[in-house]
Amino acid sequence: YEITYGDWSSDVCSSDLFKVYDLVGNVMEEKVIDGKSGVNTFIFDGSDLDEGIYFYSLESNNAILTKRLIIERK
Repeated sequence: YEITYGDWSSDVCSSDLFKVYDLVGNVMEEKVIDGKSGVNTFIFDGSDLDEGIYFYSLESNNAILTKRLIIERK
């Protein structure tokens, strides 16, 4: 299972931080992404996570974006 996160842009080159949390706030996955100036993308593989609801955050240039993530197996 892959989740592609894309289309976040940065004005400068930076090391961005991607984290996945469970419902109680435990960090389940953490990945440092070498961002470049312009549009950035990366692929997250959630196959090692159990089915359920998670949250992910992307920290870039002193800004944090947090969204809900649902893992579902069919």
